[in-house]
Amino acid sequence: MGLYDIDCLYEIDSREMLLTWLHNERGKLVCTDEKYSYYHAYIYGRLLMYRQNTLRPDGRKCYMLTDALARTLGFEDLYSMKFRLTTIRYWKLFVSVERLQIAFDRYDSKQEKFRKMADELGL
Repeated sequence: MGLYDIDCLYEIDSREMLLTWLHNERGKLVCTDEKYSYYHAYIYGRLLMYRQNTLRPDGRKCYMLTDALARTLGFEDLYSMKFRLTTIRYWKLFVSVERLQIAFDRYDSKQEKFRKMADELGL
């Protein structure tokens, strides 16, 4: 299972645009329960499911962690996303757009640190 180089898949501007799109996307209501309302939305031709608190529909969207979400973000699959973005709590099965932004920022700073170290070593 190969890993895509995320730096060549999405520039920072397009990643920011994609996360903004995920944040602003209005999906179609699928079902509700006592705590959450579940929606689905098509982004880049992929069906993504997210949930919002039923009592606060203006609140945070949490997208289901699936291969489709990982591919939309530029990864090969969910496994490669777990390998790169290690700060996400995957056991929760859902992730907010805000948490994705934090994970990408930490990934970028870690990559920058490794690049500087490689330059100092002459690699």
